[in-house]
Amino acid sequence: MLLFSSQSSAYLNVKTASIASSSFLNNNFDLPTQSYQGGFLDILTNNLTIFKTTFNKSISEKGSAITISPSDSNAIYSFNLCSFNNLIAFSYGAAVYIPEALNSSSIVFEYCTFNEIATRYGGAVYLSFPIKSSDLSSYYSVFPNVTMNSCNSSHVYAAPGGLVYAKNAKISLVTIKSTQNNPSLI
Repeated sequence: MLLFSSQSSAYLNVKTASIASSSFLNNNFDLPTQSYQGGFLDILTNNLTIFKTTFNKSISEKGSAITISPSDSNAIYSFNLCSFNNLIAFSYGAAVYIPEALNSSSIVFEYCTFNEIATRYGGAVYLSFPIKSSDLSSYYSVFPNVTMNSCNSSHVYAAPGGLVYAKNAKISLVTIKSTQNNPSLI
């Protein structure tokens, strides 16, 4: 368990990463505004699995729990039975921040909870697939896909995208229970 740190508790530049039955607590929680990302984890990978892991009490500029940077267009990220609580990001994606997703990337959240989260854009998830509008139809026919299945959220605040902010992506929300969130849910 991480008790306190002034920057990301782990930076990983790996082909595959797996985190299971872990707990991250109090990263950057009492610091003033900082200009960094990945409060607990800053990961450069194309294959990430996080299972039964909690992220509690973190503050950062972007991605106060996790920042993910893919380097391949077929990246796969899976979050199962994870809990994201008491997270603040001053700019983007308080729980998960993916600033430059690549086409064909898959991001799946199953049975995850998001509680007491605040940021400017994308409370639980911020994902951007940066492309020019002129390239939209001619070069990119496949977009990143975000799926949330059987997830719960409570007190998740951001405008826009209280739960998810996705730019140029496909979104699937299945059996979502969301209470006490701001009106700009997606």
